[in-house]
Amino acid sequence: MTLAVHLDQVQLPIEQAILLGLIVGELVSNSMKHAFFGQDHGTIHISPRDNSGICTIEVKYDG
Repeated sequence: MTLAVHLDQVQLPIEQAILLGLIVGELVSNSMKHAFFGQDHGTIHISPRDNSGICTIEVKYDG
C-alpha cells in the first residue's frame, strides 16, 4: 500500500490542527481496514489545501 501526500502550506491554530490530525488518522485507518481488505496494493491520497483562508482536505483511495 502507498500513501501519497500532496502538501500546500496550511496554517491552523493548534486546536484545529490536532482535530484535523485525528480525523485524517481515522480516515486513513478506515481506508486501510475496509477499502483494501484482502489486497496488498493500493494508494491513499491526502491533499490538504489553503483556499483563501479556508482549509480543505481531500482524502481518496483507489481500493
